[in-house]
Amino acid sequence: MMVLPSAVSQRGRNWRISSDEITIDTARVVVNDFTVRADNQMLHIDGVVAQPPDSLTLRLNNFDIAPPWPGSPWAWDTTSRALATVPPR
Repeated sequence: MMVLPSAVSQRGRNWRISSDEITIDTARVVVNDFTVRADNQMLHIDGVVAQPPDSLTLRLNNFDIAPPWPGSPWAWDTTSRALATVPPR
């Protein structure tokens, strides 16, 4: 699947979305350089998940995952900020 460079506006902030490639089939997921960014916030996903030792890396940079408004049904724990690579099981 190709993700065309796109933009989404939410609460006055413009988010840019891009990716080189995303491939999903029954035995493999490939994500090449999927990025969502606005100002200094960024979410980046890159990697392959099929068989060990494959890995998919999620990188967050100043990415605020707090609920978008008070009382929001999306309750996120924002006390932990970490960079992790999680291999498939």
